Amino acid sequence: MSLSYLHTPVQSIVDPPIDTTINELPFEKLSWEDFEKLCLAIVQTDFLINDCEIYGIKGQAQEGIDIFARQANGRYSSYQCKRYQEFGLSDINM
Repeated sequence: MSLSYLHTPVQSIVDPPIDTTINELPFEKLSWEDFEKLCLAIVQTDFLINDCEIYGIKGQAQEGIDIFARQANGRYSSYQCKRYQEFGLSDINM
């Protein structure tokens, strides 16, 4: 599978909210490809990241890794993209 979709315009059409004071983003309206692009863009904004890419291809065993990045110090970070219906403080593992 080609990863060229990462450099294509978004496919999801999300209407702006009527109530502009809402403090939630409409993640549920994004396609999985657009959600993955959003996650990649967020990781790329980290100033310690030199190189950031999607890991593997669709259908490949990825051991839960969706994005990997090489930090400025030469170490690697890995990220997993998940869209949950509900997510609360108790869902965070520290």
